Amino acid sequence: LAAFDLPAPMTAVGRRNDSNVPAQSLVLLNDPFVHEMATAWATSVLENESRFDDEERARRMWRRAFAVPPTDADVRVILDHVTASSDPIEGWTDIAHALYNAKAFIHLD
Repeated sequence: LAAFDLPAPMTAVGRRNDSNVPAQSLVLLNDPFVHEMATAWATSVLENESRFDDEERARRMWRRAFAVPPTDADVRVILDHVTASSDPIEGWTDIAHALYNAKAFIHLD
């Protein structure tokens, strides 16, 4: 978590530094841990939400990520990607990874 300005564990810090550096974005895009978490989320969506169709899965993922309902256009983009993917877990993993990297996931308005 060094890219996210995590303070040293042995020191007291009253306030975190505010920074936004390219390394943070690169970690979210490329770090194996983030990819593992995206795969875990996608697997959970497919296994634990099997009673839902893909549209409802897309809506539920969006609400979990951003705490607001998606627009119909957002759902359509998700469904188009998942449908085009040859492997469902790969398609949903891509969606989870994209949601993790969305500006709305990282920053509060």
